[in-house]
Amino acid sequence: MAMDSDSAVNARWVFTRAFLFLAQDKRSGYAAPMRSARLEPRQRRLRPALATENAMKKLIIAIVLLVVIAIGGLAVALMSVDVDQFRPRIEASLSSALGRPVSIGKMALSLRELAFTADAIAIGDDPAFAQQPFVKAERLAVQVAPWPLLSKRELQVTQFTLDKPAIRLLQNRKGAWNFASLTPAETESSNQAPALRIDSLRIDDGQVTIVYADGEEDTLSDLDITIDNLSMDAAFPLKLSGTVRGGARVAIDAQVGPLLTTDMASSPLSAHLSLDGFDLASGLPGGGLAGKLGYRGELTATAGKLDLDGTATLDGLRLFPDAAVAPAPVRFTHRSNYDLASQRGQLGNGEFSLGGAVLAMAGQLDNRGKQMRVDLSIDGKALAVDEVQGLLPMLGIALPENSQLQGGQLNLNLRASGALDALAISGPVKLEGSRLAGFSLGDKLAGVMALAGINPPADTEIKSASTRVRIDPAGVKLDEILAIITDIGQVTGAGTIDAEQRLDFNLRIVPDAALAASGDAAGSGSVALALQGALGKSSRDGIGLKVAGTADNPKFKVETRAVAGAVLSGLLAGKTGDPAAAATLDKDALQEKAADAVLKGLFGKKKKEEEPTQSNDDGN
Repeated sequence: MAMDSDSAVNARWVFTRAFLFLAQDKRSGYAAPMRSARLEPRQRRLRPALATENAMKKLIIAIVLLVVIAIGGLAVALMSVDVDQFRPRIEASLSSALGRPVSIGKMALSLRELAFTADAIAIGDDPAFAQQPFVKAERLAVQVAPWPLLSKRELQVTQFTLDKPAIRLLQNRKGAWNFASLTPAETESSNQAPALRIDSLRIDDGQVTIVYADGEEDTLSDLDITIDNLSMDAAFPLKLSGTVRGGARVAIDAQVGPLLTTDMASSPLSAHLSLDGFDLASGLPGGGLAGKLGYRGELTATAGKLDLDGTATLDGLRLFPDAAVAPAPVRFTHRSNYDLASQRGQLGNGEFSLGGAVLAMAGQLDNRGKQMRVDLSIDGKALAVDEVQGLLPMLGIALPENSQLQGGQLNLNLRASGALDALAISGPVKLEGSRLAGFSLGDKLAGVMALAGINPPADTEIKSASTRVRIDPAGVKLDEILAIITDIGQVTGAGTIDAEQRLDFNLRIVPDAALAASGDAAGSGSVALALQGALGKSSRDGIGLKVAGTADNPKFKVETRAVAGAVLSGLLAGKTGDPAAAATLDKDALQEKAADAVLKGLFGKKKKEEEPTQSNDDGN
């Protein structure tokens, strides 16, 4: 290759400056004896040191000039080499090493990088997956060892760099990936191009498009990869960084290999993983999940089997669309395994912690669909209520306004199942020895409590409470409610809390019989005295109660006619000693009279012309 004009000018400048320097130094040497004769004694004593210093300066300058001359000569020599003649050899060697067709654009020499460059490179895909290129890059740079190239025309690649490559990773319906078949082609003839050895591989500012079997896509952008000491038969270091969906930065520092030529995806690997700032709302859209995820973990892989130990930290975690966010960072540690071929795995030794509360987690993972599906058990034993209270709003469970649970223990045995973006959590929950501070159920039911002969307590003391809960994006469902409320009695029933926090509960309160028998009068006058304890004696089914409104402002409505009938049955049973006596009377008429008596006795006023629906809301 002919030397261009700029390089020729540079070379002439270097040789001219070197000649002038040596000539000037020679003239200065002739004048040195004349100057030294006029030196003072002190200067004569310093002359050896000055001479040494001058000699060192000259030596350094000479070395620098020689290096410059050598580099210039090397550049001139390299420019005389037609680098494009190596393109077919590089294409053939890469095709043989990858088992894929490789095409490279016209190559030229870059003196700035001391590398061969090409404007484009394309690596073909496995025909079973696609006809489009597996890798397509805007620019290729191949750095080579210069001396073997000049002396033997031997190509030793020290670094192979792809600028802005676009990489497509495709998965078929059997779970196999297109990169798994990146294996050396079988050698049919000894005349084929020898394998190309690459010491170092770089990918700068790449983009990876991942297409799953169901057609869903993910993108990894700003991809940078560094591989040193690349070898097929020994482990080598790999560093990767990029931006994943959700705007998070991912980094991998790994040892890979030896590479398996039969299945590249099953090659051994050990790696440290890190993920920062993953946005759950954009990364897993559609299910109401929100928060920022950070992760640190250790990954090992052998024969397509992955083992991962790590810790995830979630800030501002929200599990459902209208649920509250966690009041503090949530920490999740785990040990899991995963099979690349079956796309299934197991989660073991998982711990989900919020503050001092720790929940144990274990179960199955299934990644064959659009979203990973899980089937996990979540166990909590003797959890301190004060520490787990922050979990309630995360699960979409709100307490009445300005109230909170204090003290006691919580036990739960839940199951989380479904896709990650639409989890359903269900199972039994039991609360013991707690207090709902800031909310008095007795005040809400003051009239009913008086009817049963019980003075309403100032606080809601929960001796025990249990239910079967189901939580999903639609809301919360509570079945088999059974609560023992101190100074009130037993509460049973079922109900729902929808995504808007609207309540729909049907409950039944069975007043404490001992309290009803010994309680103060429910009101003044003979009617109140006669009614005292009537419910507790006659109605084992208790008092029907409808709860509506919202979780932070519940509304309570009593079944008035049923209460009146129960009261009348109690009165008759008290007079005759036969509870069945009420059945021989006109039920509607008796309930009308009983309701009239109840209203007069409890509230000291006559019944209005139209019977109101009794609502003991106390202003709510």
